[in-house]
Amino acid sequence: MTEKNNTLTLLKAIRAKCVDCCGGVATEADQCPVRSCPLHPFRSGKPISLLQRPAGGSGQLSLIPGGIKE
Repeated sequence: MTEKNNTLTLLKAIRAKCVDCCGGVATEADQCPVRSCPLHPFRSGKPISLLQRPAGGSGQLSLIPGGIKE
């Protein structure tokens, strides 16, 4: 018999934090207006494309809301 794995994935943990921040209302988390929050791009709990590499850049990447930018 195996034990149920109760660990959260990173995206599920972020989603849970966002729902908690919105008073436990999932639809409020989906419509969150706080764009300055570093978790805002990940609030849906679904994978998003993180890598955005503009053409002609220096090759140096940094994490920004909405993805990674040079």
